[in-house]
Amino acid sequence: MTQSTENKVISRIRGTGMGWEFSPRDFLDLGERPTIDSALHRLVQQGKIRRVIRGVYDFARGPFRRATRVTIMTFTKCQAAR
Repeated sequence: MTQSTENKVISRIRGTGMGWEFSPRDFLDLGERPTIDSALHRLVQQGKIRRVIRGVYDFARGPFRRATRVTIMTFTKCQAAR
């Protein structure tokens, strides 16, 4: 039995650890973009990850913090990919 894309995504996120900020582009080796987008959306709805801004997510516990340099760099990376 193969793992679902959602399980693969959350496994990678947990393996990277708390504080990681990422975009759908970081998971394109796991599936097609719409599939990755759907998996991330479901993980946000389940409260497992947070959507920081459009196209940028993080894996952290606790309250939201102001945008960090890393968030800005991740957002810039997402925009450059367009």
